[in-house]
Amino acid sequence: MRVLESRKVRSCFLLLVLVCAAEASAQSRVTPITLVPPNAIAVAKINWSVVRQDDRFRAMLNADQLDKALAQLKISGDEISEIVIFSGINSSPTGVLGGIFRGTYSVAAVSAQLKSQGFIEDAYKGRTVYVDRRDQSCSSILRSGMLAVGSRKGVEGVIDVEINPRLSLTSKPPFTTLLTRFARSRQPISFMMALPLEYQAVGDVAAKVVSTIFSLSGLGPLGYVVDKIGFPKALGFSIERRGLTFPAELVAEMKDSYSAALISGTLNVAQAIDLNMLSDRMSPSDREMLKNISVNREGPVLSIKMILREQDLPQPIPK
Repeated sequence: MRVLESRKVRSCFLLLVLVCAAEASAQSRVTPITLVPPNAIAVAKINWSVVRQDDRFRAMLNADQLDKALAQLKISGDEISEIVIFSGINSSPTGVLGGIFRGTYSVAAVSAQLKSQGFIEDAYKGRTVYVDRRDQSCSSILRSGMLAVGSRKGVEGVIDVEINPRLSLTSKPPFTTLLTRFARSRQPISFMMALPLEYQAVGDVAAKVVSTIFSLSGLGPLGYVVDKIGFPKALGFSIERRGLTFPAELVAEMKDSYSAALISGTLNVAQAIDLNMLSDRMSPSDREMLKNISVNREGPVLSIKMILREQDLPQPIPK
């Protein structure tokens, strides 16, 4: 009898160990980008350890706003390693907008800071959500230890995904394809966007969505290309630094091969023209920018690679 009881105890202990190991394994796979809610249409993944110290990258992102958000919570920039920013088609305070922060900050200290600032404590599916009375923005410490900040819909959406990971935006096409190419890369900045069908025929919507996260002027020639893409179904890009240059890759899935051919043709023709003939209508930096673009097309998919140079980008504003 005692032998049977001993075996039951060992079996229960083994089962408990396996369950804990499975939970730990699942927890280790949780990253900021896997928590993006399904009603987002655009996602930027930022290696904050690199970006926060680089004035060029900071200018591309309007990083001062991120600094202010962290300072409000008494989080030092060096305590954050990665930030994921997401946006819906409506990025107003009543829409979908948020940021997910991963780092080494003290969860207890951040919670105490949220409480000390007089935020309203509310509950959503058993989680504590802190609401700022001034603008109705929300914050929540996730069970993974990461911090979610944004609109109410944005933060609640992140909590929904943490509870049910199958809801994650990045598990749905076309993000599944873009994720492999961009978000899993080690580039300091990467971005993915997929427009709902009803917005794919709106000319400047892609540029407007990108501008909710980035400064188009700060992106220099890359911002110009994004603006001229027109009507993409999906778009993604990444940027890195190599000395005084910033190699960038952009991939756009257009609605059909004809649309992709038009964009590809326009850029290739511009490169093929004798640029000296346009010297009176084009600045030297614009001529150099065209030389630094390579365009490839496979059906409806465009792949554009370019080298951004220091002189192609606006001067960063001194701190």
